[in-house]
Amino acid sequence: MIKFIKIKENELKYIYYIIPLITFSILHAYRPFYLGLIHDDWSIFVIPNQMTPKELLEYSISQFSDRPGIGLAYYTICFLWNGSIPILVFITSTFVAISAILLYLVLRKIEILLGNRSFSAEIATTTWIAFPWSLGYSVWNSGAVTLLCLILFLAHILMTFNYVEAGKKWYLTASIAFLCSSFLTYEAFYLGFIPVSALLIILYKQNRKNIERILITLTSSTLIQISVIVLSLQSTPKEVGINILLLAGNFLYKLPIAILQPFGQLWPIIAVVLCIFLYYAAKSARNIENEKMQIYCLYFIACIFGIAVSTTPFSLAHYVIQGLGVFSRTTMAVNIWIAILVTVCLSLLKRHSSSALKGNIAIGFLIIVFIGTSTWHIQNWHRSWVRQQEILASFSAELLNRIPLGGLLVLDEPTRIGGVEVFDAPWDIMSAVYSKPEITGNLTNSKRPTIYPFYSDVPMIWDGEDTLEARPGMPVQATSVWMFSPTSGKLRQIEEAGKLSSSFLN
Repeated sequence: MIKFIKIKENELKYIYYIIPLITFSILHAYRPFYLGLIHDDWSIFVIPNQMTPKELLEYSISQFSDRPGIGLAYYTICFLWNGSIPILVFITSTFVAISAILLYLVLRKIEILLGNRSFSAEIATTTWIAFPWSLGYSVWNSGAVTLLCLILFLAHILMTFNYVEAGKKWYLTASIAFLCSSFLTYEAFYLGFIPVSALLIILYKQNRKNIERILITLTSSTLIQISVIVLSLQSTPKEVGINILLLAGNFLYKLPIAILQPFGQLWPIIAVVLCIFLYYAAKSARNIENEKMQIYCLYFIACIFGIAVSTTPFSLAHYVIQGLGVFSRTTMAVNIWIAILVTVCLSLLKRHSSSALKGNIAIGFLIIVFIGTSTWHIQNWHRSWVRQQEILASFSAELLNRIPLGGLLVLDEPTRIGGVEVFDAPWDIMSAVYSKPEITGNLTNSKRPTIYPFYSDVPMIWDGEDTLEARPGMPVQATSVWMFSPTSGKLRQIEEAGKLSSSFLN
């Protein structure tokens, strides 16, 4: 007769602790030797790396006057990486690691306040590390550095917890300082303190003194937010507008698509498993007292509110929430609230043993799929890096010297591989090409030719005289237009006016 050995959960605590570490190692350990530069990395890290310390400082101040925190981070990294790509990738992975540690501390505090220590914080942190729709800030070097605003925001939340419970003014001061620093680093967590305050009010609703402290923090945060917005608009004018369709669309439509986008044709299976997990979490709520069930409903509402607010800064800046490529960084703030929601669901599952097993199987399945999907998509980031090097190898000073003064060169090449940008903007391809001394040192043109990628999603129209409409409403002055195919090595001049045609689409 076979006897089953029942292991108590507290005896497995070290396994729970190590799961996030194992997941991080699986997804990050090999990256310094596998990944490289993508998109803005060329202009943010490579070109500044060739500057003198004085030039680099002036560049950082002028380019990031409205984001001094990120400017300081880029400035520091440009000194540290010294042109070594493995070092750069290692540094940016460190940002992810620090973010995961602070997120875990926040989730663990929430879990304790929920009154049920069930290691849900460890599992939720693991899911956050593995999210395949987050590679825009966990793989892309430029995007990973923006995690500094997340690190500072999480530090703000931790200090707020301490202030609410202890009432010491220095906790409040630290909380506001971290929040202000986050705002001055990157705008992803603008207004983020509002749903955090709502969640805190629910967590501490039984203590009037705690509620008063939360309101003090909320008031202080609001004043800081207004001040930072005014300062930012004065230092660097921005195109900001309220588009109700985009605000609602990003939250209700684009976000679900972005989350399911990395799974390709398998997205219905993932959607079903997600629904199963949420179903058993909701089913567990039926087995607790009415008062506690109402509180958990408020937790769910606070999390959904947090997710909605997290899409707002990007919507106001006219960004569409995406799940692939560099623009998947738009999910940065959203993913924090998804992790909190997972923590709440797992804590709820713990209260009902029959639902707990099925819910845990569902979340375990999702984590495994997330890791596999992330690993699959990281290959596309690698392929993009390899293709960039092949394209750059095809460029030479001799080729560019054939472009007459004032001429514009269009790169006859796809801009993406598997949703990941290769060369997708003039500043990335030009920064990459003109970072090569063997090219810049042998150019005879007094002015470097402008280089544009070929945009296949919109018509690129040459008027035959002096203007190329690279995108609708984006005219570029040029005396002539040329197209160069890195694959064939052919350079051809566009003689007739009309829509440009690419060889790779024919």
